[in-house]
Amino acid sequence: MSMDMRLITKGRNEPLRGLAQQARVHVVLARKHAQALAEAGWSPDDTATFEAAVPKLEGDAAARADARGRARKATRDERTAVARAKRFLRKVRNAAPMVLRDTQVTTVAKEAFLSGELRTPARLSEFIGRITPPLLALDADFRKYFGGKSVAAEAAGVKQALDEACSTQEVAVSSLPVDTQALYELKGRVLERIEDLNRVARIAFDEEPVIRAQFNKDVLERARRTGDKAGDEGSTPPAIVALPATGAAGSDRRASA
Repeated sequence: MSMDMRLITKGRNEPLRGLAQQARVHVVLARKHAQALAEAGWSPDDTATFEAAVPKLEGDAAARADARGRARKATRDERTAVARAKRFLRKVRNAAPMVLRDTQVTTVAKEAFLSGELRTPARLSEFIGRITPPLLALDADFRKYFGGKSVAAEAAGVKQALDEACSTQEVAVSSLPVDTQALYELKGRVLERIEDLNRVARIAFDEEPVIRAQFNKDVLERARRTGDKAGDEGSTPPAIVALPATGAAGSDRRASA
């Protein structure tokens, strides 16, 4: 049976125990608010299917499969490409409010630099590709903050390194044991359902912020930051933190996943 590489990539770096704990929280929330969620598009069958997948993330078999993947997870080139991209985006983030305030260019809105979660080289490369046109339009304005060099050229170099790392990563993932690939696919599917449930909750509880706020990824985010204590500690590649939105007035906003 063929596997979904998109889901494998999505789940690959997620902390196993933290993801399972977050899923358990969401099962409880889905059952507690079943009627309101059903009216917004999340059925009891969705909850049952979601709940059935969670135990598969737990136990010795899942831990062993995850450990085999961690041993071959991040290559040196991948870590180098990610670190370079993070440095580049920090510079862009810090310079953008001044550039957008002072530029004579009127075709670039502050929303051009909005981002979501950038936790993998693939997502980071996609985001840099998206901001390259506005960076090109503002290239002359950014140069003073980049030592007189072209920010668009730097973006192209950063993206190329990430794309090469992604290609290497895909080959490495495809060579993993079948049970490890299956676990990564399952982690990706569970994460996607958590995100979908959060989206439905935003629809269902649009006027009930207290309930809506309960549908978050706080447990998973803590596990991402600290390293999963069920074996991931010290072996997880550096996470790529979501880039805050920067406007002309320097205010920050975080786009939700």
